[in-house]
Amino acid sequence: MPGLTLGERQEGTGLFPRLEREARLLRDAGLNVTLDRKQLGDRLFYRLEVYREDGAGDLPEVVELVRASAALAVSETVLEEFEPLLLDEILKRLRPAYPASERAHVLQQARAIVGRLEMDASSERSRVMERAVQHLNEENLLMIDGFVRFRLKEYHDELADCVRQAIDDHEFEKERAEFIALLRDFVDGRPQGVREIHVLPSENERFRLVDQSGFPVETSYLDDFTWELVDDGQVDMEELLITTLVSLAPGKVVCHRPIETRDVPMVQDVFHDRLDYCAGCPMCQGPVAPTARPRTH
Repeated sequence: MPGLTLGERQEGTGLFPRLEREARLLRDAGLNVTLDRKQLGDRLFYRLEVYREDGAGDLPEVVELVRASAALAVSETVLEEFEPLLLDEILKRLRPAYPASERAHVLQQARAIVGRLEMDASSERSRVMERAVQHLNEENLLMIDGFVRFRLKEYHDELADCVRQAIDDHEFEKERAEFIALLRDFVDGRPQGVREIHVLPSENERFRLVDQSGFPVETSYLDDFTWELVDDGQVDMEELLITTLVSLAPGKVVCHRPIETRDVPMVQDVFHDRLDYCAGCPMCQGPVAPTARPRTH
């Protein structure tokens, strides 16, 4: 079969060691393999030639196997060596003002998002090897730098989407942290209102608020109109709970099961030193009743 030539601008991407590994596997399959390397200027070229002693080197299955082996070496090099550099370039382009520590955090998030693409066989990341096979079906020369730059546009776009998601998640986290700090300062600076508030589950995944004696806590925030907004998805349940608790400025907040930290993490963050949890008590098993409305005078 005609030989395949793969090249790169500089050594160190790991392409040649991967081709050496594939050459050994082809030899183990009974093929005679030669893998030569040559440098021309600032480029390195690797020549892979395969044939069988019985002269059957051009059998379709042999040609397909050799191209797939070379494409695997290419795809691994792209995903393991080029991908981190591409993510960094994309982030620098989208957020050039990020300091180094912030950029490192976002890159870590982006890599985690990209990693989840492995579960999606239709993702462009999962099709890099397929793209390499297509290229080698058309040409016997593959320059990996040019291949990444010009033949993987959809893959670049997919990586950019992952970086954008990581940026959005990071900036949401920053805004949330700033909001929590503001609320915490506000709560800590307010005089104590209600001495103790218990947060209990209610029907329709709502919550109810009672004092230490089990009597409903009166608040203007939890009226029928507000609950309708919650049911319509216009108001977030956790935000409503936080707003209500902050307005009441309790000295202590007790969350009863099944309401736990994972359900209301912002409550944990804002009322961290005022928060307690109940694993089960008569109050948890009491009658379900909505939080009382304010008295009308």
